[in-house]
Amino acid sequence: MSEAVLAPPSPFLTALEGRAVLELASVLPALPVLDRAPAGDGHPVLVLPGFLAGDVSTRMLRWFLRRRGYHVHGWQLGRNVGATEAIVLGMGKRFHALRTRHDRRVSVIGWSLGGIYAREMARRFPDDVRQVITLGSPFADASATIPARLYRALHGGSHDAGRSLASPIPVPAT
Repeated sequence: MSEAVLAPPSPFLTALEGRAVLELASVLPALPVLDRAPAGDGHPVLVLPGFLAGDVSTRMLRWFLRRRGYHVHGWQLGRNVGATEAIVLGMGKRFHALRTRHDRRVSVIGWSLGGIYAREMARRFPDDVRQVITLGSPFADASATIPARLYRALHGGSHDAGRSLASPIPVPAT
């Protein structure tokens, strides 16, 4: 079996990563507007990062939701390298620990691949998930997305995360 080799990103795509600093800086002047968002009810929220990202990538979102009054939690599983056995088991344990700790249904917010995980959690634990919010996540066949292709290149084989994305989930979703 030959080893998969990924080409480095183009200089244009690499340069675009610098926009994260500008986006972060734009939060400060936007705070007066953001502070007008309705206050939360204190229920627990689990935030799942996108492919190859970790809790650092969702820090600003979690900070904002805490300011609104939610009990917000990162996934605490390191870098999201795809649906490995360790990540799937870890997400389930983290979710159930939060459900038990707060004794309330948990909202799950997922960014990109994290949104696919969030939808799958709602399918597996419909009585425990309050709602699902996805950010930049596919709602159709995810097998053609860049993260799916990267996952196949890194891990080999097929990536079936898109098998049931189009079917509705049993909880409210945005």
